[in-house]
Amino acid sequence: WLGAALICVAAALPIKALHPLRSLVLACCRRGKLLYSSSSSFTVPQSFFTHFYVVGVTWNTLLLATATLSSCMCTLSSATDGIQFSALVEQFTGAGASAGSGSIPSMAKQKQRGWTVVLLLLLMELQVCRRLYESLMVLSYGPDARMHLLGYLVGLFFYVAAPLSLCCQEIGEIMINTLGTVSQGRLRSSCAWNPDTRWWECFHYSPWRLNWYQWLGALLFLWGWYHQYKCHQILASLSSEEESGEGKTYVIPYGDWFDKVSCAHYLSEIVMYFGLVFASGGTQATIWFLLAWVFSNLYLAAKETHEWYLSKFENYPKNRKALIPFLY
Repeated sequence: WLGAALICVAAALPIKALHPLRSLVLACCRRGKLLYSSSSSFTVPQSFFTHFYVVGVTWNTLLLATATLSSCMCTLSSATDGIQFSALVEQFTGAGASAGSGSIPSMAKQKQRGWTVVLLLLLMELQVCRRLYESLMVLSYGPDARMHLLGYLVGLFFYVAAPLSLCCQEIGEIMINTLGTVSQGRLRSSCAWNPDTRWWECFHYSPWRLNWYQWLGALLFLWGWYHQYKCHQILASLSSEEESGEGKTYVIPYGDWFDKVSCAHYLSEIVMYFGLVFASGGTQATIWFLLAWVFSNLYLAAKETHEWYLSKFENYPKNRKALIPFLY
């Protein structure tokens, strides 16, 4: 993510030597009305956006189910599992940690980290499911709308890598816990599931022990999530107005955050990923780098879109910024 973000930053710099890089990055970012006819080679239909969300829903649901099962198992296991779990991690990861050295987190910390991952993946699940619904039922792509092939491949990669980035530091523990639950051999006996405990009891205490800033991050995510849905509804309503008897025309979007910025749907996306950073506790560098890439990528796309609006409409609102209200 950091490497991709640095490429976007370099492409945004007003340095003549970097113009070829800028042209390449922008060619990959452009789609729909921003994709010039001269750039029509190596493109795919813009309706292929649906593929992103099918992949995202499938992959994220798998990770969410696995993380939830792992967290339930860790919560319901007996108090003696800390030593057993440490030995299990050492056996499967090759870590040279010994009991009591402090390098293996306590069971309480493991439980909190596990439920943090569940929270992050649940938020991402809300996003990919809503985007799939919008792609199928709300947004419409014209038969001539295209996007660059490389941009399509980047989108597919993003919806595989982004959910994985939300749990990459815990994925080893998640897989070990899950294997311990479903297997019948040594892993199951090592994790010592208490047969007298009902599985739903884990929801009585562990998920609610997340820190206040994590719930604040979830609320921030949902705020951006709601406004992105509203913005996509506005864009979808404009698509029905863009067809005229003389061909395709374009309409200035108004309403919700579009009254402040040209790319309100991009701004809400950034708000959502800020929410994920807060919900993670802000301690995972991978999620910060993910946010950096999302911001730098959408910065370039918003700049292109804003300049297109200014060149297309003489009456475009002068107080409207590209991406950040009152600033840029």
